[in-house]
Amino acid sequence: NPDAVETQEDWERTLPTPTGNAAADLVAAAKSQLGYTESTANYRVNADGSTSGYTRYGAWYGGGNSSDFAYAQWCASFVSFCLHYAGITAGTFPYSAGCADWIARLNDAGLYVPAQSHTPKAGDVVFLAMHDGEADHVGIVTEADETTIQTIEGNLNNAVAQSEHSIDSNKIVGYGVLPSADDPAKDPAVAKA
Repeated sequence: NPDAVETQEDWERTLPTPTGNAAADLVAAAKSQLGYTESTANYRVNADGSTSGYTRYGAWYGGGNSSDFAYAQWCASFVSFCLHYAGITAGTFPYSAGCADWIARLNDAGLYVPAQSHTPKAGDVVFLAMHDGEADHVGIVTEADETTIQTIEGNLNNAVAQSEHSIDSNKIVGYGVLPSADDPAKDPAVAKA
């Protein structure tokens, strides 16, 4: 059903208002999306016979409901969506719809760190290798302690869902780290002003 789509007003009603605390706002935006599932009424049939359902995250990222992004793999567009609606601009923390490209952009911006050289915290963007050792999935860290991270991930069994990973898991490739308030030139609150 190509009419089973959402408007920007539809999805914006689901989101909290940013407070100016970048990490907390990112986590709040992600939590507001828990339980969202890709559409089973509006989908495309892929060349291999599988289907890809419409998502608000792909529609937002691609600039419209008819965009190919609306039906694409959507873990990265979900995280980019949450960054945007947390008030963290793409100029402050680059967005992407693909993990490899995103890591390259974050590296260029000085905002990416390998897993083994970082102590994760809420608001970090975690890149995961789910299949072949290369980053192919991404989520948002909502909590962290000495042994585990709690995350919210898009396109986890076709839904926005919570997950947990051991900090020393070989699936964790690295982290995108929000600019620190100690660096006013890169502080999201300053960038929004």
